[in-house]
Amino acid sequence: DPKMLATDVPFLYTGREHAWKVMDGPIGKEMMNRFEPLGAKPFCYGGGWGFRGVLSNKRAIASPDDLKGQTIRVPPIPTLVEVFKAFGANPVPMIWGEVYLAVKQGTVDGLELPVTTAVSDKFHEITKYYSRTLHSYPAAVWVMAKPKYDALPADLKKVVDDTMTAACAQHRQDEVRAEADGLVQMKAKGMQVNEVKDLRPFQERAQPVWKFIETKVGKELFDRVVAEAKAAAK
Repeated sequence: DPKMLATDVPFLYTGREHAWKVMDGPIGKEMMNRFEPLGAKPFCYGGGWGFRGVLSNKRAIASPDDLKGQTIRVPPIPTLVEVFKAFGANPVPMIWGEVYLAVKQGTVDGLELPVTTAVSDKFHEITKYYSRTLHSYPAAVWVMAKPKYDALPADLKKVVDDTMTAACAQHRQDEVRAEADGLVQMKAKGMQVNEVKDLRPFQERAQPVWKFIETKVGKELFDRVVAEAKAAAK
């Protein structure tokens, strides 16, 4: 469902708590409901894996110009492809199973990942720089197979509902801890972790991607997402 791209707008969220507030609001519930026609019963948004940043073997990223000419692996997600085009990089969509070897052999200069995934999948062992561009925060929806859920008696449905709610809350806490621990592990391996001091040039370069998403999801939905995000930031 292309409308699921609506909440993955680059630089829409000022922090994870802001993102969670939007996901817990009307637009988040609307997005969750889109899973049901796909055969999934949605329950809640957990955390995600954290804001995404850039791993590179070429240089630290302090401005979009530092990405110019760099070949960066991105997931086959249209918004992320467009974001890295806008930054001036050469984004290469690549299936996950091929990525580690491509980075290790230098087929690509780097990739974009949250801290947690970068460390759990050992990319901090084969890259030199991690720059916290914070360009995307994809939240995780907790689901189960809808036919299985529908077949449960009411008392067990309540058990599942309550358990999922607790799990989502725990997932958010786990994300915060895992990110902090991941940054420690990166530095321990000798990685240079770069806190980008000024995100405004990245935000400005990403503005055409907002229009791209609006075209994909429709102006009415896009405007509601942006309006809810602005309201949640107050």
